[in-house]
Amino acid sequence: MKNKIFALALSAFTAALFVACSADDGGATPGGDSQPVATMYSYATTLPYNADNDVQVRVAVNNQVNAVYLFAEKTETYDENFAALGEAGYKDYVIEHGTKLDELNDQYVDSIFTGLFGEWTISAVAVGKNNTKNMFKTTFLGLDWEDITDGIYNFGILNTRFGLAPHPTTLQVCTTDETLFRFKDVYAEGYSLKFVVTDDTGVDEFGYEFNYCRVAPQQTAYTYESYGAIYVRDIAYWQGGDDWIYSYPCLIYLDDYYAKFMLQHYVSAGSLGYNAFDVFKPASYYEE
Repeated sequence: MKNKIFALALSAFTAALFVACSADDGGATPGGDSQPVATMYSYATTLPYNADNDVQVRVAVNNQVNAVYLFAEKTETYDENFAALGEAGYKDYVIEHGTKLDELNDQYVDSIFTGLFGEWTISAVAVGKNNTKNMFKTTFLGLDWEDITDGIYNFGILNTRFGLAPHPTTLQVCTTDETLFRFKDVYAEGYSLKFVVTDDTGVDEFGYEFNYCRVAPQQTAYTYESYGAIYVRDIAYWQGGDDWIYSYPCLIYLDDYYAKFMLQHYVSAGSLGYNAFDVFKPASYYEE
């Protein structure tokens, strides 16, 4: 087993997004249009929902709408059904199989779709006077994960300041983004630590290559006194400068998935500390 001592090298990094959503209002907005319009907006969900696989969809209507029907299906299935039925036929398909939205007098209705893995298309059909039907849609890319290895995650700041014991976890990679990884449920069920593995590499003093990682701001399962939730991020996000990844690194060895993360822990009132590594040791480190 190689010793993890680091001589860090310089280079550039690549960033990535964690959630992909898009909306389509067909070029129309609620208001004085003579046609029924159902403008769609998609938003990332917050706890207790899972932003990886749950999405909030807002449908805003104009005064020409008598009813709106909402329907979600995998984009691959949507493409097949739309091609087979045509636009007019697919509108009727949504009305037949979808959910009729209530309380349209409020001008908009929010709906939560949960458990979406992969790419989904969410369609809305607005029905107006004389049975006029217009269709609108939005898409959502739900993240799915594949196991790489089990292991033990050893906390730095959360151990020295709060006594948090090492935690078993599973390192996973996102099936729709090969640069996106997470330590599943490392803080508690539903609270994983996501990070991006960049193509920026370094070599330690023993000649072993590692990749620098980026950890965007994210919430843990823990709170601190009356200040609310504890969050984490890498030092470069905290300081607003990419070069900080070299002096206070987050990195992973892709040959065996050993990882060391220098994270800042903070609450709304300020920093809780940063100068201690979190360390992930894969299962291979515990095998005889």
